[in-house]
Amino acid sequence: MKSINEIASENGLHVINTTTGLNGYPQFLKKAIIGFENFEQAENLAEEYHLDIEIFTKRDGWQLWNRDNNHAYDAFDRSASDYGENYQQFESNMSQDDFLQQIGAADFIHGLAHEEDGLDRIEDYIKGIRELYDEIVIADDDEIVIAEGDVYVETIKEQTMQYSYDTKHYVIGLIDNNED
Repeated sequence: MKSINEIASENGLHVINTTTGLNGYPQFLKKAIIGFENFEQAENLAEEYHLDIEIFTKRDGWQLWNRDNNHAYDAFDRSASDYGENYQQFESNMSQDDFLQQIGAADFIHGLAHEEDGLDRIEDYIKGIRELYDEIVIADDDEIVIAEGDVYVETIKEQTMQYSYDTKHYVIGLIDNNED
């Protein structure tokens, strides 16, 4: 049987050190493999080398990844709900009409029409939603655009093998739970 380091090296992947210590301190250290482009790649190597597919987490500043026997059965599904309740998502290739309806542009502009600085605020609003819509247009089919209200935040993969949010990092990798 090949070592974790050999498997990772031969497949262009990375080795991480994992711990069972919930606070990031070393406890029952084991190596794991990460860096997969998709879940199928991880499944194929897991089957070939009899490894387990698990989710590992790490906080900013930690040297070790935490493992708690949390098996993964698919890539991470990402959505605006990962960010909080003020966030919304937009699919790639969304029509301009669908976009304007989703954000309620007509109602918003109508609400500003009678305000003293309404025209200036409408102009600023249009610039912001233009930036957001431009990001939707250039998004790939496997990506979603995240916005806070009507302000562009970022474009992310709808499914991914790793991501970070706030101060926590999540990754799907392979580990040998059969070793001593």
